[in-house]
Amino acid sequence: MIKKILIIIEIILYILILIQNFGFIKYNKKICFLSIFFCIFITNNFKNSIIFFITTIADYFLLFTNYYTIGIIFFIIVQILRLFHYSTKKEIPIILVLFSLLIGIIIKLLINTFIGICTIYAFLLISNAIIVIKQKKFYLSIGMILFILCDFSVALYYLYPNLTISSKLIWIFYLPSAILLSFYDKKECNQ
Repeated sequence: MIKKILIIIEIILYILILIQNFGFIKYNKKICFLSIFFCIFITNNFKNSIIFFITTIADYFLLFTNYYTIGIIFFIIVQILRLFHYSTKKEIPIILVLFSLLIGIIIKLLINTFIGICTIYAFLLISNAIIVIKQKKFYLSIGMILFILCDFSVALYYLYPNLTISSKLIWIFYLPSAILLSFYDKKECNQ
């Protein structure tokens, strides 16, 4: 019963996010933050609750502070936890994490720390998407694809701040992806 109420609240929050995206009400980061916070309680799985708790911390840093690097580091932790949560082979996540760290260090040395950290995050995110798509978990795959579209919109927003559509797309993709990912339970989910 509580889960159904939370899903209804999420739908209401999503409608509010859409309304604020189109300028009918003033933009409020707290509405967006609250929508992700509730995902902690929607999931049936303790590991997924931990993942969403850390996601909430990452979002706090990205939404309410200027410490974007710390927020992205928390999102890297989320993606590493997802790798271990989604992967059926124990050695795959370790190899992917080490490889992403190597790539990130090289880019950090060649370009800068922030780009290096973003590269690690992007590599892990895409790795997670590939894993769930190969496993043919439909809803989880859609969630990861929406997550990638959200982060692509974030990247466009920071690279081209005058491209206002990118800022509007972020939460249009993010909340549905979070809700789909919150439903994942490794023991129960065959889709």
